[in-house]
Amino acid sequence: MKKEALPQNPYLSCVEAYYLAWLHEFFDVRKLYVESFAEIEQVANDFANDVKYENYNGFARVQDTGEKLGIIKHKIFNGDLCCHCEGRSPAAISYGIQPRNLTLIKVNEKFFRGNLTAWRDDHFIAATEVQEEKLYYVNHYPLSCGELTQAQLFDVYGGTMLAYAYCDKFNVALYDKKRAETLMRLKETPQSNCFKTLSGAALRDALGVLKISRERMRLWLLSEGYDLPELNEQVSDLQRLYFKLGADIVRGKNNADYANVLENIILNEKAWRQKL
Repeated sequence: MKKEALPQNPYLSCVEAYYLAWLHEFFDVRKLYVESFAEIEQVANDFANDVKYENYNGFARVQDTGEKLGIIKHKIFNGDLCCHCEGRSPAAISYGIQPRNLTLIKVNEKFFRGNLTAWRDDHFIAATEVQEEKLYYVNHYPLSCGELTQAQLFDVYGGTMLAYAYCDKFNVALYDKKRAETLMRLKETPQSNCFKTLSGAALRDALGVLKISRERMRLWLLSEGYDLPELNEQVSDLQRLYFKLGADIVRGKNNADYANVLENIILNEKAWRQKL
């Protein structure tokens, strides 16, 4: 896995970023987006009730969908690092560092330098190689790669490892069932005026979640043979407005008017869904 691959997929967390970049090398990850639809109204209501972006669970995480479909399996290791290495060097983590395995290591605040901090409480790095008692890794935030000595690994280890393995299987029957369910949901008429109760950071975070959901829907529907210009435009609007709103918040522009763009997002939602 190369660090450049991490931003190329729509993710909600660092675990999803690593997982998609890894699995993309040997599986069409667009199939995993079959469970990534969320109604605009539901997302807006969630953030109106103080849901946090980093903990959002309004649609399935891709790693959970992958496991349900039989594509991958995973194990969670908690506790001291030495327990997982069975008395050997911490570099023995290499048991999971294989082309079709993904090993993620939780790190603590000591991993970050200067004023940098993780944007979630549970930040992971992806182990890519072990050589000469050093662990080489890729990091999602800040986007980087590096190495850790044995002593450094013990110092920054956050108490958890996630190990994913590719199973080279795919439950077609279950996928077809989920596909039919999602298409049925998409054919329902969406609500209007969904954003009227949101402003500031809550609106930004709701748009951030919708940006991920609709980009996944765009990619998934393309894999199913649907090319929808209105969905493409909606994704572009969501991306632009999300970053503009974030910048306005930093600059203290609290009275900016986003009504026209938000209305266009809703209109395009109705338009592309009517074509299914």
